[in-house]
Amino acid sequence: MSNNKKEIFLHYLLIIGVSFLFAFLTILISSTVTSFLYPRASNNTYYHDGTMFYILGSNMAKGYTPYIDIYDHKGLYIFYYTAIGALMGRFGVFLIQVILLTITNVFLYKAMEMHVNKLLLILSPIILFSGLYAINAQQPYDSDLEMPFNAIMMYFYLKGIKEDNDKDFLIGNIFLGISAGIAINLRMIDAILPLAFVIYFGVRYIMKKDIKNILINASVVLGAMIVMTVIPLIHASAGGFLEDMIKAVYINNFKYIELAKPELLTNKIIIWVYVLLLGGVFALLLVRKRKEFSKDQIMFIAITFLLTGIFEMVIARYSHYIVLLQPYYALMLIYLLLPYLNNEKHPVMFERITFITSSVIMLATFAINPVMYIKFYDTDEIDISYVNDTIDEESKDGHTLVFGVPGLYLTTNISIGYGDFAAQVNHIDMSDRFTKEALMNYLESADSHYVITGEYDLSFIQGVFRELTTSYKIINRPVGASIYIYEHI
Repeated sequence: MSNNKKEIFLHYLLIIGVSFLFAFLTILISSTVTSFLYPRASNNTYYHDGTMFYILGSNMAKGYTPYIDIYDHKGLYIFYYTAIGALMGRFGVFLIQVILLTITNVFLYKAMEMHVNKLLLILSPIILFSGLYAINAQQPYDSDLEMPFNAIMMYFYLKGIKEDNDKDFLIGNIFLGISAGIAINLRMIDAILPLAFVIYFGVRYIMKKDIKNILINASVVLGAMIVMTVIPLIHASAGGFLEDMIKAVYINNFKYIELAKPELLTNKIIIWVYVLLLGGVFALLLVRKRKEFSKDQIMFIAITFLLTGIFEMVIARYSHYIVLLQPYYALMLIYLLLPYLNNEKHPVMFERITFITSSVIMLATFAINPVMYIKFYDTDEIDISYVNDTIDEESKDGHTLVFGVPGLYLTTNISIGYGDFAAQVNHIDMSDRFTKEALMNYLESADSHYVITGEYDLSFIQGVFRELTTSYKIINRPVGASIYIYEHI
């Protein structure tokens, strides 16, 4: 091997090694559902969605039919993600998460490396991204699947801007289409970043009056989106659940707006403040050093951030969602700092400050899940003992319903039974198949032995139980328990 080839090999080995290290540490500490640091997925629904995604996928791997035997309003890709992981073993999902974040980190590294050769600055977006990712304690999460494709898309867009190369934009748009296709067939609002990027691309090439490139790239984006959409449609059609999937993912999904209304005001305030503050920082950094950026760079940053910010605020107006764009925010923030770091009198000092600040943010957010796990440790132990001491093994096998505390599926060996979509309590009214009447009929039948609920205000479930007070009794709760167990009389 020549010295040049050896250097290239060692360089890429460094990139992959560093990317893997941060991905592994991030998932190890932040993914409470899959990490071996947390042998019991907590029953406290602080990480509610991630637990349900894991349960849905693992039961799909066992042969359960999505949207019929198990229910969620997310698209099939979240089932694929966790089902493949479940087939790989207890830590299969963990491994997939690490791989997805490693790919994301590799392209964050390469995107920075194009503009600077200082290792601490190159690592800063990866470190900042790791910290931002850890804030969301609901792993495995739906946006995990989209992050690598978004990172690759960002890399090729930035490369295309730097080198004014049409080919780089074309490659970037392939991954843009893949990301958008996954989002549309998983959680549609996740497509806001690809949408912002493709609008920037359209504006750029309209200004260049290059209609040919617009048409070619539009075909590439649509083609990739169609391929990613056809995959779940074919699967659903072959599996006999196409109609149920279409209703859940593309139609009834909009019912979630009504279900989320009680949370809208607080959520809207938080997200609007977050977007406006971040936008203010971006604008200040961009305006102060605007002469250091090309017109294309300014247009790219302005259009993509302005559109994603507006999309986030509109989504917050109607739902309690926030779209997780951590790779984009982490990369753009350091990207905007580069003119300051390259031109200041003390560049080494500013480089170190950037690295240290990113590291402090990462370490602070890394502390969230261990602290929460320790906080709920005793409660979880009491809840698990409460279930195991109360419910026999026969009743656990498909005759016990769990509402609002999905971690119990993983810690007490309760098997999926009728309508266990109900673990996603806020989504129960979104299913045409599992109505309140159907659930009540089941609860009144001999097949229902026990029902477990959390102590949250589960209005739908409480409404059912108010009408079933003659059929169920509450089993005495131990002191410190966070759940209620109802036994069929």
